Amino acid sequence: MLTVVIPSYNHEQYIEDCLSATCKIDINDLKILVIDDGSTDTTVDVINDFIAANSNLAIELIEKPNSGLVSSLNLALSLVKTEFMYICASDDIPMPAGIKECISFMTKEKNCNFIIGGARTISNGLEGGNVYGAEQESFINLPPCKRHKKAFFDYPSPILIQSSVFRAQSIIKKGGWDGDLMLDDYPFFVEMLRNYPVNRIDFNYLPELLTVKYRQHSNNSYHNTLRQFKMVDQVICKLAPESHKVFAISNCAAHYILSALKNKKWNDCISIFMLIGFKARFLLFFYIASKVVNKVKNA
Repeated sequence: MLTVVIPSYNHEQYIEDCLSATCKIDINDLKILVIDDGSTDTTVDVINDFIAANSNLAIELIEKPNSGLVSSLNLALSLVKTEFMYICASDDIPMPAGIKECISFMTKEKNCNFIIGGARTISNGLEGGNVYGAEQESFINLPPCKRHKKAFFDYPSPILIQSSVFRAQSIIKKGGWDGDLMLDDYPFFVEMLRNYPVNRIDFNYLPELLTVKYRQHSNNSYHNTLRQFKMVDQVICKLAPESHKVFAISNCAAHYILSALKNKKWNDCISIFMLIGFKARFLLFFYIASKVVNKVKNA
């Protein structure tokens, strides 16, 4: 019925918590598939020890050379045989009750291709607040055409793969993850919401069903401002309509330059400015001013 996919990489201190929580999902025909992307720490040893201690459970580890998260996800997708699929990063903690409720809902609602459930942050062992709020609610409830446009101008990050439960065929029909892109979640949801656009019919947004505790720590990729800009810029260049691209890139650059300024990453500001084209640079200052004014108004 359900395959839980756990892409792992250098999470020796977190992977056991992830696996332990996953094993508590009370569903018939539960399979756990761990794809390790060439970890250089003791992650693989921890996984093998866990499998040996839980030999009664259907846990499989596949090791591959380091080639990125997207390749791990596509490999996992090719191996999934169950109707439903849940993906959890190896440093996060799945919430068994919420995942089970999502499966129950989708079993009854045959047209539902996926559910975006709820997520809470966890940092240094302390639970934080909800990941989703008014911004995500507003985005999901937009008419599909407006939502697709907003996805390139003002995407309410994050929307997490690990808070979502999928009907595996819906991802297969979409074609899995784009191997040309470094990001896994943002372009994935842009495409999924375009292919399955109607909330409460094609998919459901149910943040009240807590499906994951999302761990925040110093190694999270969002701390690397320049890299994050490059990955989002790559998505915009490939997926955004031609008429939106310059505006979307300018808006994106403004967001990450302001973030870099806040964190006193002066070199990142310069690098982002130099990476965008002349037209985007011209618009950049308008978007920066607009964001600053909006922030002051909302303060």
